Amino acid sequence: MKYVCLSALCGLIACAPVPDSGAIDDNSAGVEQSVDGEDVADNPNDLCDAGEYRALIGTPVTATVFPTGKLLRVFSEADIVTQEYIPQRTNVMFSTGGQIMRVFCG
Repeated sequence: MKYVCLSALCGLIACAPVPDSGAIDDNSAGVEQSVDGEDVADNPNDLCDAGEYRALIGTPVTATVFPTGKLLRVFSEADIVTQEYIPQRTNVMFSTGGQIMRVFCG
């Protein structure tokens, strides 16, 4: 009987979720600024070009022509985007009203 309980317990432990220790939280790295008044300093270790685009925060997305062929993703806060983390990619997120609200790496 005790072997049955022991094997059941081992089965439960094997099915327990494992925390993802390799996940990177771009907010903790100080790589973004937002239009709501939060001013996060540029990270000199940024691997993307976010610093070049942060001056656009608060401006209309239609007033800017973004280059193509680079690791640059421009999307609305209502858009569905992939969640993979690519440190060299610059993300420019704008509100549903068309105002650039966030620029970050990933």
